[in-house]
Amino acid sequence: MGNSTKKTLFIAAAGALFLIAALLYMLLGKKQAAESAAGEGADRTEVRAETVLPEPAAASSPDGADGETANAEEEEDDDGSASGETPEERADREKVDAFDALVDKWREEESPDGVPMEKIGEFTQMFLGLPEKDKEDCLRRALNLVSDANFEVLVGLLVDRRTGDEFIQLIFDDMVNRSDEVKMTLLREIFKDKTHPCWAEAAWMLDAMDELGKEKND
Repeated sequence: MGNSTKKTLFIAAAGALFLIAALLYMLLGKKQAAESAAGEGADRTEVRAETVLPEPAAASSPDGADGETANAEEEEDDDGSASGETPEERADREKVDAFDALVDKWREEESPDGVPMEKIGEFTQMFLGLPEKDKEDCLRRALNLVSDANFEVLVGLLVDRRTGDEFIQLIFDDMVNRSDEVKMTLLREIFKDKTHPCWAEAAWMLDAMDELGKEKND
């Protein structure tokens, strides 16, 4: 084989090797690019997984209606109106509060000329309108606070049968510990009515004080 032929074969072989090397380089480059792209995609996925989106803020009325509602609820709690209070319970509480306020008025108010009949009637009606479960406590409070000078305000309850025998007896028992001026006047009034629940006690007390004969003569 001549030198010319050998040279030609060498050049051909070298060209083939160069072509093979170029192809391998291209294939390796594509593989690395694909792996790099896959890695970046995984990184973005992890970032998205770790990112915590903020919770949307609660929608509020532009004119502050939500704040006003909350304030109104707080004010209801402040004035004693519990959220679980029914309309009936609220009405009962208001009646008790009104009666206690009237009692406080007669604890402080002086009546040198006696308690007017219309005031006695008002006091009686307000007591009769109280819830049954609250009557005893309200009456005991009134008996503790109303002075002898204003005891007449309780006379309507003492003689009105709608008051109930139990409460009439409470008033009578308190009355006998009052001043003689208050006590004697009411004992005489009760003695005139033999149907009164406390008539027998009034008669016995008047007899013990030698007042019974005077009443019969009158």
